[in-house]
Amino acid sequence: MTGSESDQWFGKMDGIIVKKVTMTAGNTFFMPGGWIHAVYTHEDSVAGSWNFFHAGCISRQLRVFRAEVNVEANSDYRVPEFIPIHFAYLTQKLLKVVEDSNKKRSNMTRQPHLKSTWEKFRKKASRRTMTLFVFIV
Repeated sequence: MTGSESDQWFGKMDGIIVKKVTMTAGNTFFMPGGWIHAVYTHEDSVAGSWNFFHAGCISRQLRVFRAEVNVEANSDYRVPEFIPIHFAYLTQKLLKVVEDSNKKRSNMTRQPHLKSTWEKFRKKASRRTMTLFVFIV
């Protein structure tokens, strides 16, 4: 960690809700993207961690990415290939909608069902309370 990442523990910051999850062998836990967490194991164990993306959380995923860039988070703690993954999704989904709209010579922002798609894509992040999860395995 760089100095900027380790200056203050999130659990002691105002407005942070700390939850504790205790797991036993064989448990699986899915946590929403962008949730700050720490893992403590008091005995030898094997744990796996993967990142899953889905369309319902694109704005959160982009906010987390932007925050990681802003604090210059170590690349070891970031999602590898984040930008190519999201550009691939953009190419598959949003650009198809834009292309169809262009073929019909219609303005996306004037069609209610397409306007909401476009606005969701452009929507700025709202401030939310961060949650810190501490896992004890």
